[in-house]
Amino acid sequence: MCTGLVMKKFMFLLAFATAIVAPSNSVFAADIDAPPPPTDDLRPASYDWSGIYVGAALSGNCVDGSALVDIYTYPLEGCGAKISGLAGMNIQVDQTVFGFEADFGMSNKLAEDKNNISIGLKNITTVRARAGYAMDNVLLYGTGGYAYANGNVGIWDGVPLKYNYASKVHHGWTVGAGMEYAVTDAWRLRGEYMFTKLSDSDKYNLCGTCTGNIDYGNMHDFRIGAVYAFDWAH
Repeated sequence: MCTGLVMKKFMFLLAFATAIVAPSNSVFAADIDAPPPPTDDLRPASYDWSGIYVGAALSGNCVDGSALVDIYTYPLEGCGAKISGLAGMNIQVDQTVFGFEADFGMSNKLAEDKNNISIGLKNITTVRARAGYAMDNVLLYGTGGYAYANGNVGIWDGVPLKYNYASKVHHGWTVGAGMEYAVTDAWRLRGEYMFTKLSDSDKYNLCGTCTGNIDYGNMHDFRIGAVYAFDWAH
């Protein structure tokens, strides 16, 4: 009888303790398992190509032109180095990016004939439209527009032998394509190919009494560059 009474009291106390501990455990578990964050305002990170930018590029510039001096034509094929500064602006709508860009470059001697006639580009400027497709921080684009150049030609001539140099303006057009990669929000790297066609320019005064006509032929420009983009939202 006594033993049975003790067992009843023990079972009662056990049930009472369980009733107290169970809610505490539920509260503790709730503290550990935090609710998931809201997802309404979350979206994948995406690079914004809109804005103004400046940059610089280094390129290999090749021509397959010719020089007509009096009645003699001299083929002039070769490559030189060119350094350029550039500036532009983009506007992005969804994944389409469009804008414009201008660059100014200076080149060394491009080609030299065995008869000591050489051609180069004192400077060349292009003003172009651009349009491309953005894949987050990668941009594939095409570009095209106007080209303006100060061409130069040099020739060894006369007795005694001396070097004659002349410069004239050439107008033309350019088209190209490239890829740009955003390393950070501000800095981008790019690779680009440009094809340029300049008009012939005559009346180069090459050797006192003789004049010349310079044809740069097909000009190929392979560029690598870096761009700094300004945050126009601030």
